[in-house]
Amino acid sequence: MPLEIIFVAMNDYRTACTTNILTSGGLGPCIALGMLYGSKHHYGRMAHCPQPAVVLEPLNQFLQDAQKLKKHYANLRLYLAGGCSHGDTAEYYAEGLDAATARTYVLERLAASDLLAALRKNWMCADHHCTSDHASELVLDLPDGTASLRKRTKLR
Repeated sequence: MPLEIIFVAMNDYRTACTTNILTSGGLGPCIALGMLYGSKHHYGRMAHCPQPAVVLEPLNQFLQDAQKLKKHYANLRLYLAGGCSHGDTAEYYAEGLDAATARTYVLERLAASDLLAALRKNWMCADHHCTSDHASELVLDLPDGTASLRKRTKLR
């Protein structure tokens, strides 16, 4: 079966099998959540959330599926990326939609869902007011069963 690269667009949630690669594309302030599971054959899922506290569906679906899969796969691995505050406007901060608030919200939801132990890597931007544009992307390489953060020169 040929390798297929699956792009996970904003406000989208996708599932893939062992012959696929899932990619979030450039994230900037968006947050991508990825999960890998399976031992002999790797499977993955990814959510791309521009405002996880406002548009709840991709995050909710991701968390529900992760909770179910955690019961069956001891090797469930979660990854986070994005959440760069570069370019956040005063209006975003006033409305509580800034990237720092979104990062905290996602981590709180993971904790409330009892999934923090499965978090293998948190690549989210750690700066409250970031001075550089992190146009990175989360990549889940299912044939290899690996996750990586790739730097991009621009957002997709």
